[in-house]
Amino acid sequence: MDTILVVDDSRTIRNQMESMLSAANFNVLEAEDGETALATLHKHHEIKLVFCDVNMPKMSGFELLKNLRDGGNTTPFVLLSTESSHEFIGRAKSLGASGYLVKPASQDNVMMMIERFITDVQS
Repeated sequence: MDTILVVDDSRTIRNQMESMLSAANFNVLEAEDGETALATLHKHHEIKLVFCDVNMPKMSGFELLKNLRDGGNTTPFVLLSTESSHEFIGRAKSLGASGYLVKPASQDNVMMMIERFITDVQS
């Protein structure tokens, strides 16, 4: 069973994503901020994909992504945000994001990202 990390300061969003992903037979780990996510990623090397909010306390999704990429971590990383501006999406790509979804992310879009990145990881 593949493991996916969901990082969001909203418990509601984490619960929705956990429900959706568990129903699709994924093991789901959760973090409420970037600092917790960073610790989780260092501890759980089996994580195949990260879904991460942009705006969070302690460490934003952008900061987390930069930290991971600067450290050589290439785990597929999909940012989630209510912000859909070209500036945000461009910043995400420049930092090494694998994908970007606008909240609320539909189940179809989440599953499309999973199929794209989990399949790439396993092949």
